[in-house]
Amino acid sequence: MQFDEKGNLSGKTLMLLPGTACDYQTNFGTVLERLGEKYHLICVNYDGFDGSDTIFPDMITVTEKIEKYIKEKHGGRLDGAIGSSLGSTFFPGG
Repeated sequence: MQFDEKGNLSGKTLMLLPGTACDYQTNFGTVLERLGEKYHLICVNYDGFDGSDTIFPDMITVTEKIEKYIKEKHGGRLDGAIGSSLGSTFFPGG
Protein backbone atom coordinates (compact mmCIF):
# COMPACT_ATOMS: atom_id res chain seq x y z
CA MET A 1 0.00 0.00 0.00
CA GLN A 2 1.30 3.43 -0.88
CA PHE A 3 0.79 6.68 1.00
CA ASP A 4 2.17 9.81 -0.67
CA GLU A 5 2.15 12.98 1.41
CA LYS A 6 2.38 16.20 -0.56
CA GLY A 7 1.06 19.71 -0.93
CA ASN A 8 0.93 22.34 1.81
CA LEU A 9 2.40 20.36 4.72
CA SER A 10 1.32 23.07 7.18
CA GLY A 11 -2.28 23.07 5.89
CA LYS A 12 -5.20 21.00 7.10
CA THR A 13 -4.73 17.29 6.40
CA LEU A 14 -6.94 15.77 3.71
CA MET A 15 -6.78 12.10 2.71
CA LEU A 16 -7.62 11.17 -0.88
CA LEU A 17 -9.01 7.66 -1.33
CA PRO A 18 -9.41 6.44 -4.92
CA GLY A 19 -12.11 4.07 -6.08
CA THR A 20 -11.16 0.41 -6.07
CA ALA A 21 -9.40 -0.83 -9.20
CA CYS A 22 -7.86 2.61 -9.60
CA ASP A 23 -4.91 4.69 -8.36
CA TYR A 24 -5.10 8.18 -6.87
CA GLN A 25 -3.34 9.67 -9.90
CA THR A 26 -6.23 8.59 -12.12
CA ASN A 27 -8.99 9.73 -9.75
CA PHE A 28 -7.44 12.96 -8.48
CA GLY A 29 -4.72 13.86 -11.01
CA THR A 30 -6.54 16.90 -12.35
CA VAL A 31 -7.07 18.45 -8.89
CA LEU A 32 -3.90 17.46 -6.98
CA GLU A 33 -1.98 20.65 -7.69
CA ARG A 34 -4.89 22.90 -6.78
CA LEU A 35 -5.77 20.98 -3.59
CA GLY A 36 -2.10 20.90 -2.65
CA GLU A 37 -1.95 24.70 -2.57
CA LYS A 38 -4.18 24.72 0.50
CA TYR A 39 -4.11 21.22 2.00
CA HIS A 40 -1.61 18.70 3.30
CA LEU A 41 -2.60 15.75 1.11
CA ILE A 42 -2.27 12.08 1.93
CA CYS A 43 -2.79 10.26 -1.36
CA VAL A 44 -3.51 6.53 -1.09
CA ASN A 45 -2.90 3.74 -3.59
CA TYR A 46 -4.27 0.37 -2.50
CA ASP A 47 -2.38 -2.92 -2.68
CA GLY A 48 -2.37 -4.10 -6.27
CA PHE A 49 -2.66 -0.52 -7.56
CA ASP A 50 0.51 0.83 -5.96
CA GLY A 51 3.06 -0.44 -8.47
CA SER A 52 3.91 -3.51 -6.38
CA ASP A 53 3.21 -7.18 -7.12
CA THR A 54 0.83 -7.32 -4.15
CA ILE A 55 -2.74 -8.41 -4.88
CA PHE A 56 -5.66 -6.34 -3.59
CA PRO A 57 -6.85 -8.31 -0.54
CA ASP A 58 -10.28 -6.99 0.54
CA MET A 59 -11.71 -3.70 1.83
CA ILE A 60 -11.54 -4.74 5.51
CA THR A 61 -7.78 -5.36 5.26
CA VAL A 62 -7.27 -2.13 3.30
CA THR A 63 -9.30 -0.15 5.85
CA GLU A 64 -7.24 -1.59 8.72
CA LYS A 65 -4.02 -0.52 6.97
CA ILE A 66 -5.37 2.99 6.44
CA GLU A 67 -6.48 3.24 10.08
CA LYS A 68 -3.05 2.06 11.26
CA TYR A 69 -1.31 4.66 9.08
CA ILE A 70 -3.51 7.48 10.40
CA LYS A 71 -2.90 6.40 14.01
CA GLU A 72 0.86 5.99 13.62
CA LYS A 73 1.64 8.98 11.38
CA HIS A 74 -1.07 11.48 12.33
CA GLY A 75 -2.04 10.71 15.92
CA GLY A 76 -5.31 9.15 14.78
CA ARG A 77 -6.69 12.40 13.33
CA LEU A 78 -7.39 13.88 9.90
CA ASP A 79 -9.19 17.07 9.03
CA GLY A 80 -11.09 15.34 6.23
CA ALA A 81 -11.09 12.68 3.55
CA ILE A 82 -12.44 12.44 0.04
CA GLY A 83 -13.34 9.04 -1.39
CA SER A 84 -13.95 8.66 -5.11
CA SER A 85 -16.04 5.81 -6.43
CA LEU A 86 -18.74 6.52 -9.00
CA GLY A 87 -18.75 10.05 -7.67
CA SER A 88 -17.18 11.57 -4.61
CA THR A 89 -18.03 11.97 -0.95
CA PHE A 90 -16.49 14.26 1.66
CA PHE A 91 -16.01 12.98 5.19
CA PRO A 92 -15.23 15.75 7.68
CA GLY A 93 -12.55 14.84 10.22
CA GLY A 94 -13.18 14.84 13.89
